[in-house]
Amino acid sequence: MASSIHTNCSRSNLRKTKQNTHTYVHLDIDTSTMNGFLTKASVLFITTATTILLKPASAGNVVELHGSGTTNPSKCIWHIMERMQEQAKKPLHMTYRAVGSGQGQTEFLGKDSDYIPYTDFGAGDIPMSNEDWTALDSTQNSMLHIPFVLGAISVFHSVPDVPNGPGGLNLTDCVLAKIFKRDITTWDNAEILENNPNLDVEEGLRINVARRVGGSSSTKSLTQYLHKSCPDVWTEDLVGKKIDWPEGTLECDGSALMTACIRDNEGTIGYIDAGHGHNENLVEIELENYDKKFLSSKTASENGGIAAAAAALGKPDEDFSEVDLLDQPGEFTWPIVALSYLYIRKDLTYIEDPDTQALLVSFIKALYDPNFINDCIDLFGFSTVNDITREDVYFALDNDLITTSTEEFKFEAAGDENDKDHQGDYYISAKRRSFAEYERTENEGRIADLEAEVASLRSMIESMPIHVDYDDDDSNADAALGIAIASIVMWVFAIMWFGFLQKKVIHKDVDEGSLVSDINVPGTNGHGANGL
Repeated sequence: MASSIHTNCSRSNLRKTKQNTHTYVHLDIDTSTMNGFLTKASVLFITTATTILLKPASAGNVVELHGSGTTNPSKCIWHIMERMQEQAKKPLHMTYRAVGSGQGQTEFLGKDSDYIPYTDFGAGDIPMSNEDWTALDSTQNSMLHIPFVLGAISVFHSVPDVPNGPGGLNLTDCVLAKIFKRDITTWDNAEILENNPNLDVEEGLRINVARRVGGSSSTKSLTQYLHKSCPDVWTEDLVGKKIDWPEGTLECDGSALMTACIRDNEGTIGYIDAGHGHNENLVEIELENYDKKFLSSKTASENGGIAAAAAALGKPDEDFSEVDLLDQPGEFTWPIVALSYLYIRKDLTYIEDPDTQALLVSFIKALYDPNFINDCIDLFGFSTVNDITREDVYFALDNDLITTSTEEFKFEAAGDENDKDHQGDYYISAKRRSFAEYERTENEGRIADLEAEVASLRSMIESMPIHVDYDDDDSNADAALGIAIASIVMWVFAIMWFGFLQKKVIHKDVDEGSLVSDINVPGTNGHGANGL
């Protein structure tokens, strides 16, 4: 048999190359090693069949976009990605790995791969260091910082019988520093009581300090704040994403474990992003800000005090390493504010698919579109950046990027639904919906109504006058019957509540090990394998 066709069917010699829009497989075949079992015809058949199988569909190609980074705005990112996938005509597959700011920067930088990123974008609650930013710039791999949401890092506690809000627990910066440093170890310490004269706790009630274990942007923000506001107590060696904590602290890595540490251990204090803490109904400490006002992050947010910390930011292509949002002046300014960034390269041509380049730009624009980002404000408690920052980002996207994309994913504006051109492949339309999204929206309204009913019933039961005369058996029986009836009614509502929760389609934090109810299969536009 002619030796011009060589066969070596080891996996290492099977490789794919892209030519135009087709994928081809090249086989080096040495027929002398096949012991006569293959003929030229069979080799031709295998090669042809393999090429056909690996050839992508022309119109239905899935456009992929993948990022990784900070956990704080992960729910916001997932939510916007999901909505874009549901509303797109062209099948999209968008993912985000919530692995922390440090790992997000590592995968974006790609130092060990000649500065070729492992992702299409990175994300973090800290800007790129001057060293890394300069290294990228010097290798012709300039980047953009894309600031998109602000969140408060707050401190929560589980001191018994202490309420939220005014009348709650007040702490100054230096008292907080001494607590986290374990210089103050009980809640009846004189320095704590100085600003909390009505605090009534058990004598010698121990303070448990909950803290993160791995590298965390929340840890960095808290420790930077403590050092900036009280440097004599919290020294520079105790600043960073990961520090050497004093002995006797509770190791609570991740938002879910931090919540459990605070809630399950009486007298515990810990730090977490404020939105998560509020959603978990943790009790927040009132911190003293730069203007010497005690306030909660909720009060700050209601008065514009989160966004006030980021009043002046640089241009997206500038070095952000000196940006400081901590302990800024202002009556309602919150002292510990984290700014979440996307990291992208100016030159996007390292991303092979031009449609992915276009999708990345549109995803970034969605982070500033009220139709998308307002969900993150309402659902997760974030604040948006100011108009100047938004305009700077839009200018950079339109003028600073190098792409090979000739298309643009556009968002259909309200009132433009009758334009037939919006049925095009690159239009994202709110009129396209999946049944999972429809069901979720319907259930959210039902659950809100049910929550109001349960709250009203609880208030009514708590206000019911129940007189118990322990010398009168009939009164005892009546009281017991009344309590039993109230209990049954509450259980009925609880069962109804549980039923609604089971139907509600939600995504929970991956760290909490939850299942995802609605499965979005790439190429099916969220409608399942049969497109129903």
